[in-house]
Parts: sequence; C-alpha cells; structure tokens
Amino acid sequence: MKRVLTAIYCALLTLTARAQAPVVQAHLQPAKSVLVGQPVRLTVPLYVPIYFIGSPDFPEFEIENAIVVLP
Repeated sequence: MKRVLTAIYCALLTLTARAQAPVVQAHLQPAKSVLVGQPVRLTVPLYVPIYFIGSPDFPEFEIENAIVVLP
C-alpha cells in the first residue's frame, strides 16, 4: 500500500511541475505564401503560470535585407 501511495504522489508532483511551465507559441500572419515587399507579422503569445509586472525584453532582430519593427 505504501508503494502505491508513493507512486501516486510522484505522479501528482510530475503533473504539478508540468502545469507550471510557460507556454510559448508562434505563428506568421499571413500564414500562406508571401510576396516580396509584403509585410509579415510574427505573433508570439506567451502564457505564464504566474503574474509578472513588466513585459519581457526582446532582443533586437537583425535580419539581412529586411526591415524589422518591434511594437
């Protein structure tokens, strides 16, 4: 019985640790083909399990032959 309770406890700890991990998703708008000179928007939603005061600091993007504008 003690082994069963220990196994259940370990499983619950694993689920709790997994639930607290941040979730990052990314997608492009438009998602289909893009023509030369057409603007493309990269959207990165970030879901965190805690409340934070400020927005994250994103690094400056330097892409060859592209104009990058951060909001």
